[in-house]
Amino acid sequence: MSAPRTVYDASALPEVVYGSKSLAFWGTLGFMVVEGTTLAILASSYVFLWSNFDRWPPAGTSPPSLLVPTISMLFLLASNLPARQLAKAARAKDLRACKRWLVACTLCSAGWIVLRLLEFRSLNTRWDDNAYGSAVWALAFAHFTLLAVEMAETLLFTLVFLTGHAEEKHFPDIVDDVVYWVFVTVVWVPCWFLLFVLPRLI
Repeated sequence: MSAPRTVYDASALPEVVYGSKSLAFWGTLGFMVVEGTTLAILASSYVFLWSNFDRWPPAGTSPPSLLVPTISMLFLLASNLPARQLAKAARAKDLRACKRWLVACTLCSAGWIVLRLLEFRSLNTRWDDNAYGSAVWALAFAHFTLLAVEMAETLLFTLVFLTGHAEEKHFPDIVDDVVYWVFVTVVWVPCWFLLFVLPRLI
């Protein structure tokens, strides 16, 4: 004789959840762990190569310019202000405010791309010049791919909301997107310091 089956009534459970109750949140967190580890490995490789040289950058290579990378880094951090407003609007399920802040964030993310392209010119080395150039470009370009992915995702949400295809389930997705947005912007600060500032101090 088989044991009686226990049946649970899940009809009262919410269909839309935020934060740690959402599977999408844990997927976003997993992406952050993987991508953060990748950047850490590239930064470690840069430091390892540095330890093999008496001078860094190596002789014959100009140090990277500081102005544009610093402006870019500050712009990244400042872009968290509209992103936080977007998350606030999404939690309140304020459709009109979400549209407004999505457009603002899309413009900010486009600004990221422009500044990073200018920043590449500030490295003052080619990726194939030497080991230093390869290490610098690897770290800067790896982070650039994160910026591009975040811009594409934000643009996608903007199009969904502006074309009237937004559903209630998209509001938690926006909140998760903002979590990733903050990660992408903040994680560049130690990378910026390592590439552009620390060689000038040591």
